[in-house]
Amino acid sequence: MFRDPRNPKNNVPIIDDGLDDDLGGGIGGGIGGGIGGGGVILPPPDDDPPPIVDYTPPVINNLTITPSSINLSSQNPSASVAITATVYDFESPLTNVHLDGLGASSIKVSNYTWNKTYYFSSFSSGNHTQKLTLYALNSNGLSSSDSINLSITAEADIPKDFEAPQINSFSADDNTVTLNNTQTTQTVTFTVNITDNVNVAIFTVSNSTFIRKEGNNYIFTKIFSFNDYDFGDTTNTFTAVAADDAGNLATKSINITITKIDTQAPTINSFIANNNSISLTTASQSASVTFTATVSDNVGISSVDLPGTSLVFSYSNSYTFSKTYYYNSYSLGSNTDTRTLTVTDTNGNTTSSSINISITKTDTQSPSILSFSANDTFITLNTSNSQQQLVTFTAEVTDNHGINSVSLPGTTSTGSSGNIYTFSKLFDQDQFNYGNTLQTYTLTATDNTGNTSTANESITVSKTDTSGPNISTFTTNINNFTLTTSLKTRLITFTVVVNDNVAVKSITVSGAVPLTTGGGGGGGGGGVPPPPIDGPGDEIIIDENKIVNDEIQLASNDTTPGTSNTFYFVKTYNYDNYSYGTNTDNVICTVTDLNDNVVTSGLDINFSKVDTLAPTISSFSVNNSTLTWYSSSSSANKNATFTAVVSDNVSIASISINGGVQSNVSGNTYTFTKSFSRPSLNNSVNNTVTLIVTDDAGNKSTDTLSITTTHTDNTPPTISSFSASDTEISLNSSANSSQTVTFSASVSDNLGVNSVSITPLINLTSVIGGNYVWTKLYDADHYSFGTIQQTFTITVKDNDGNTSTDTEILNITKTDSTGPAISSFTSTFTSVVVSTSSQTTTVTFTVVVADNVSVNTITVSGALPVPDVPGNDDDEIIIDDNRILDQIIQLQPGDTTPGTSNTFRFRKSYNYNNYNYGTNIDNVVATVTDTVGNSSNANLNITITKIDNQAPIISSFSADDIVINLTTEGSTSAQTVTFTAIVSDNVGIDSVSLPNTSLVSSSGNTHTYSKLFDSDNYNFGTTLETFTFSATDVNNNSSSNSITLSIVKADNTGPVISAFLPNFSSITVSSLSKTKIVIFTIVVADNVFVKTITVSGATPIVDIPDDDDDEIIIDENKIIEQTTIQLAPGDTTSGTFNTFRFQKIYNYDNYNYGQNEDNVVCTVTDYIGNTTTAETIIVINKIDDAPPSIISLATNKPILNLSNSNNSDVVTFTAVIVDNVALSTISFPGTSLQGNNGSTYTFTKTYDVLDFNIGNNIDDLTLTVTDTANNVSTKNITLFINRSDDSGPVISNFVANPSTVNLTTSSQTKTVAITATVTDNIALSAVLLSGSSFINVTNGNYVWTKTFKYADYDFGSVKETLTLTAIDTNNNTTTQNIELNIVKGDDLSPTISSFTSSKSIVNLYSSVQTVLVYFYVTATDNVSVSGVNINGATFVSQNNSVYTFQKSFNYVNYDYGETINSITAVATDGDGNSSSSSINITVNKYDNEDPIINSVTTNSNSIILNTSNPSQNLQISVVCTDNQAIQNVTVSNATQILTSGNTYIFQKTYNLQDYSIGAFTDTFNISVTDPAGNEITDSISINVDKQDEIPPVISSFLSDITNVVLTQNDDSATISFTITATDNFLIDTISIPGASFISQSGNDFLFQKTYTYSTTTEAETVDPITVTVRDTYDNVTDDTVSIIIEKIVYNYTIQDNIPFYIEANVNLNDNISVVNGNTGINGGIIRHTNTHYNINYKLPTGNTTITMMNFDARQGSTLLNTYNLDVVVSVDESGTLSTTHEIKGSDTIGYIQDTADTVNYAYWDVEQPPILNEDHADNLSATLTAEKIESGKAAAINSVLATYEGISVLQSWTIQLSSIMPSLSNFINQYRLAKNRPVGRVFENGEQVVLSTSQDYSVVIQGIDGTSHTLVSPTPIKAIITHLDSAPQLERI
Repeated sequence: MFRDPRNPKNNVPIIDDGLDDDLGGGIGGGIGGGIGGGGVILPPPDDDPPPIVDYTPPVINNLTITPSSINLSSQNPSASVAITATVYDFESPLTNVHLDGLGASSIKVSNYTWNKTYYFSSFSSGNHTQKLTLYALNSNGLSSSDSINLSITAEADIPKDFEAPQINSFSADDNTVTLNNTQTTQTVTFTVNITDNVNVAIFTVSNSTFIRKEGNNYIFTKIFSFNDYDFGDTTNTFTAVAADDAGNLATKSINITITKIDTQAPTINSFIANNNSISLTTASQSASVTFTATVSDNVGISSVDLPGTSLVFSYSNSYTFSKTYYYNSYSLGSNTDTRTLTVTDTNGNTTSSSINISITKTDTQSPSILSFSANDTFITLNTSNSQQQLVTFTAEVTDNHGINSVSLPGTTSTGSSGNIYTFSKLFDQDQFNYGNTLQTYTLTATDNTGNTSTANESITVSKTDTSGPNISTFTTNINNFTLTTSLKTRLITFTVVVNDNVAVKSITVSGAVPLTTGGGGGGGGGGVPPPPIDGPGDEIIIDENKIVNDEIQLASNDTTPGTSNTFYFVKTYNYDNYSYGTNTDNVICTVTDLNDNVVTSGLDINFSKVDTLAPTISSFSVNNSTLTWYSSSSSANKNATFTAVVSDNVSIASISINGGVQSNVSGNTYTFTKSFSRPSLNNSVNNTVTLIVTDDAGNKSTDTLSITTTHTDNTPPTISSFSASDTEISLNSSANSSQTVTFSASVSDNLGVNSVSITPLINLTSVIGGNYVWTKLYDADHYSFGTIQQTFTITVKDNDGNTSTDTEILNITKTDSTGPAISSFTSTFTSVVVSTSSQTTTVTFTVVVADNVSVNTITVSGALPVPDVPGNDDDEIIIDDNRILDQIIQLQPGDTTPGTSNTFRFRKSYNYNNYNYGTNIDNVVATVTDTVGNSSNANLNITITKIDNQAPIISSFSADDIVINLTTEGSTSAQTVTFTAIVSDNVGIDSVSLPNTSLVSSSGNTHTYSKLFDSDNYNFGTTLETFTFSATDVNNNSSSNSITLSIVKADNTGPVISAFLPNFSSITVSSLSKTKIVIFTIVVADNVFVKTITVSGATPIVDIPDDDDDEIIIDENKIIEQTTIQLAPGDTTSGTFNTFRFQKIYNYDNYNYGQNEDNVVCTVTDYIGNTTTAETIIVINKIDDAPPSIISLATNKPILNLSNSNNSDVVTFTAVIVDNVALSTISFPGTSLQGNNGSTYTFTKTYDVLDFNIGNNIDDLTLTVTDTANNVSTKNITLFINRSDDSGPVISNFVANPSTVNLTTSSQTKTVAITATVTDNIALSAVLLSGSSFINVTNGNYVWTKTFKYADYDFGSVKETLTLTAIDTNNNTTTQNIELNIVKGDDLSPTISSFTSSKSIVNLYSSVQTVLVYFYVTATDNVSVSGVNINGATFVSQNNSVYTFQKSFNYVNYDYGETINSITAVATDGDGNSSSSSINITVNKYDNEDPIINSVTTNSNSIILNTSNPSQNLQISVVCTDNQAIQNVTVSNATQILTSGNTYIFQKTYNLQDYSIGAFTDTFNISVTDPAGNEITDSISINVDKQDEIPPVISSFLSDITNVVLTQNDDSATISFTITATDNFLIDTISIPGASFISQSGNDFLFQKTYTYSTTTEAETVDPITVTVRDTYDNVTDDTVSIIIEKIVYNYTIQDNIPFYIEANVNLNDNISVVNGNTGINGGIIRHTNTHYNINYKLPTGNTTITMMNFDARQGSTLLNTYNLDVVVSVDESGTLSTTHEIKGSDTIGYIQDTADTVNYAYWDVEQPPILNEDHADNLSATLTAEKIESGKAAAINSVLATYEGISVLQSWTIQLSSIMPSLSNFINQYRLAKNRPVGRVFENGEQVVLSTSQDYSVVIQGIDGTSHTLVSPTPIKAIITHLDSAPQLERI
């Protein structure tokens, strides 16, 4: 660093040039230097100072490094650290401070800093520790040092990741989002599946939110909001982006369609009517209502609809509607008309609102009661055979509108038929007193509006009495019913009301069951309903005691004489018990009295059994639902087979299909066949076939099938011929350059040809009928050398789309015979080596080839083409994927220049697997073909040497068990393991081995070994053992593989239980001794240690050692949860038996009575978990010795009183009984156990009066109880019974004969016999009958008589009661009454003295259909007239004996003409005597009603006349009716041809020759008359059209242009078409598709059509232009002209924005070549030396910085600092180098020592040496700066810069333009044509040609140290030739 400024030898001051210049190689090198000292020597001082001795070394403090550890990798290739320390020496100057030889980067006073950079390339991967040592040295040679460590981690070199992530899928859970007013948001979830070979660092989906990651799936969501979108569909694109750590990027997008729908319904703001209630009457029959609505919507209103009204007015959102209501439209009364307003908005949303309008229609006319009578007005009833009589009332009632109700109080309505209403009333003798009773019944008729009329009828009821029981009622709740399949049972209730003059004994109803009654409830069980509300009668309880075998049996005193009692029976009618149809069940009610007199009553129950279940159609199918006829096939009918599977619950009556025939039946399967005819051509008919199935009951089921019949035209057009005039075309470039070929075809079709076309398109020249002619010109310029085949396909399509095609093949030959020339075929290597470790070597082949025309393909056998860009060694052909096809370079025409050599490269990989070991020869063949197919070959031999350095492959090495579990005993104490290794080698295996095993077998590549593992050889636990398999191949390559087995030895020997003994094996527990303890002793040992001992249900006993066991103390520490003894290891000795004790308590309550067994299990486990058990059985006997306990025994009636009125009683006993176990039996003789509730038992006993004597009686009872153990208890109870007599005599069979006494004038006295049976349980004392005479008594049967006289009674009926009194010896009295009906009758009939009418003749007309006639009857009677009736007339009034009636004679009831009506009046008195009288009324019926024409129709609405239909018949059908008959029907201008019922058919014939062309209306007048001369007329009109069938005539169809040429310049052409057309009637339309109509002049029509360049897709197109002329009758004529359109596409390319290029100015027009009017260009060359081309450069620029020199600042050998000369070398657009430079380094301060008597001056040797004298002051330090080095080393620096400055990097270059032969398609000619320039001047000044190939331009320079530096990386540049007229032409090659 520093040096002593004094020469040590002679002490002469020197200046030492310390700068070391090394310019090795002329440029660069290291520049070293130092500083030198100098000065003037002065005399020394007089005395030298004493020397100072320094013993203290320098001090180093605070040595630190930041950071203390660094990581290096290929991504982080370098890292810097900073080392700092404080170094000082106060005694001596520091002479050297360095860090392992590295000087400090910064020194500030005593603070030193070093910066050190570490590089990834300097370290292997892994962790490293760098020890850094700091050294400090002072001037006395004393030194210090300190160290610090730096940790360096170098990661394994990871190659750059160029593989982008994969977005495997990107999906949304919903690609369509629908938003509406209610669903305003929708969340869509996006799922992106992303994978990357390293890591996915970035993952996003545009405009969405990341939610979570599931595996490789990244989940995002997006919420779509209603307010963010417009109505309709919007498409949003979402893009998923994924990037990895290396920045590789992948994207994928999907679209989401958002549909915004308006679902908000419109709003009806108001909806009102001006009148919500209207009234319609005869006087006011109509009324109008106005409706007004105001509506709105959030989007817009589409419609407002109010059905049934008319829209009157609308403005904005207000709408007004109106409706008129008419009287005849509504029924009488209140009607409601609901009008619903519906509003629909533009999106189809609707809302509605309704208004109700109330309509009232009023009727005020009362009903008319035409007649009202009863079928019997005198009813005779008695108590036996005539107790009831049903009377039917019949009324005829009419009304002008309608009857609402007809009522007859007190009767039952039985129905109505038309105007006839019937009622019935059942008159029952119980309802009347004896004698005559007069009842009046009033009929009331009310119409629908509340108007009423009334009429009366009187009934006289006469009641008499007879003997025997009386069945007063025998009725049923249902008299007529139906049993159906769905309602199979009906319960019919029969009501029997019966009485007897004495008493009823029994009642039965055949087949019916009595119903129980009474008790406040009722009804029986088993589905029998409860009886109806009780009828009349005593309070007789009908229970089980009174029902015997379905017969009600009554006691003698149950009924009261003369009192009716009601009884009920029920009968069940079941569907299955009857036949289908009507059934009648005659039900007989039989009543027997106490004297066994029997009365019966029958009731017919009429019911029907009806099958209501329709048949079941299980299936209905057809074998073919579509029948198709083709025009090419037969027209015969086609059959379809129908199959039906049907069933019925009874039977099938009929089955059919419309139009079908049944062909088979099998079980329930029916088969039908139906024939279908073929429809007209090109038509389809939908035929409905209906299956109808009917069963015997008429139930019907149907099913339908649809059969489609179709007639399809499948006949293709016919191409009779299609040919070309010449199919072999020979062309060359001179004599035979073109040839025209004519194509002709004849076509036809069965219906019509739609189109004829040829592909490829050619010019259609003529069409005559079905003959078509086309022409095509073949020009040699359009073809390459060789033969091509061109196929022309004619396609003919008919109107139904059927097509026919035919082809014609033409061969076009252009000849070339010279093959390509292969001038060079070389390879990068002729010999290669492949080995196992390096299995592939690639060889590149270079083929140089040329052809006289054009090279087509280049192949090298087994090699792949190498994509290439142009270089200096070949032409401008870019070989990319577009020119490589299946290992072939496939060139395009024009890629090569005739005669010019082109270079192509191929690459072939030689793979190790494809060759044999040793030397192999590959003969590689290059094959080149030209476009004509000529080929050339060249060969190369490649030598391939294959060697083997691959070790054997052990594909698997396994053991059949890698964990061997061994036990101490059993089958698992030893185990054999089999090892299997599969090894292979690419050549062959020499040897294999597996030590410590036995080889079992070797088979192929599989080697098997085995080893026996025995537990005796292993310790308990797990032992690991490793086995290594080795294999060596024949080339001594070896491999090995290892497997480690785990051998686990376990103890599976359980403990030994030598004894398990209880102290008792059988114990007894009872009530006196409820618990017993059993002690169990266990003796056990184990081969290792016993762990636990348990005894089920027992508790361990604490124990201390005893002589009988070992020294184990069993205390609380060894007892777990009171159940288990748990020992510690070592407590027991292996093989030594130990004794343990347990105790178990047996409790009485835990066991069942009798013998119980307890299976006690002792379980012992060892410490391995092995378990041993032992069992013993303890027998527990549980016994019961406690007897039952009868806690109480009581009765509810300890004293009973029985009598005849209380002849029986039931006593209840209650006992409380308990037992400790269970009761076995309970005995209480004479009683019945009713049940128990817990311990309380209830018994009953019935006491009957007959069982006891009159007076006091005693009954003793004993209760005995026994439990299950036969323990017995008893208890007694005593009852007292008192019997007394309170029964009076019994009167039975108390009857009068007759019971009704009829007294008349002719028979005025009657004697009645009264009989009765009277008995008593003891004895009678008296029997008395008031008012009668006693006759006799026999065996208790008493007889009396009584005589009744006529004079004693008034007319009518009166009842008289007789009382019978019986008294027994105990003064018990019984009385009974009998009632007799005494009727005094009148037998004299009434007298009709007069019967007249208001009219004797009635005239009825159609207009006057009703005439009212009044009748007057004068009737008298000796007593009274009860009623007068006139048949068909209605009673009006009565005035004394004059009765007035009226009768309405109605038009509809009589025939036309005269009718005599006999009217009879009948008068009846109160006793039913009647008289009658008749008169005649003459009725004349006349017709004055017009006939009615119901309809007038025609068979056609129009008549069309043409040559196809020259004559048409029109039929007019008149349907008419008359109330009488039709007399005559006429139709004008038509002839009647048929009459059928009310239909009259007329016909008119239209002939073509009778009419002119055009349409007119023909009207027919109809007249209909009846026999009365009434007439009605009508008319009908039809359209008649005589059609024009002559098509228009096109006399001329011309175009002004027939050939159109379109270019980019002339990009459109308009053609005018002129048509001359006429028609015999009138032209309707003229059209040309695609053309526009321009004008018309007379019969000339002008159209125009424009063709454009952009819409024309083919190079040559023939457009057939068809004009169609159509007249008003749709007659069509067309004509066609063909327009040829040629499109010239200019195939040159414009290039813009070329960044880098070399440009030369050339007169390109001087290089133009011309052949046949087509231009080309002659090739040429431009070299870098051709400055006359005015070369211009625009090349890539760049620069680099190079450290050229290092300047070291030294003090002697000590390096203080280093300075760098950095030179920036730049290259500009012209390729010229320039430089800038900078010296980098911090200032360096050098110090020198101060010596006495000397001027000490420090300076650096790059500075000028100072000139010193003694006056100079010392300068002990000098600062070295970059500026000083710049100045001091200027020469060296400038010599370095001169190496680069101004140097051109361009040594030489060549631009070569290949020749382009003149042709139509080359880009030079295309450019000229596009610019519309002459052949001699293609280019204008300034226009440029860019060569297609490019060259890579790069600038690399060498530094002075020989290193390379890149200024410009390889960048493509282009060559541009700019045309200037003043520039020279190209230099020819």
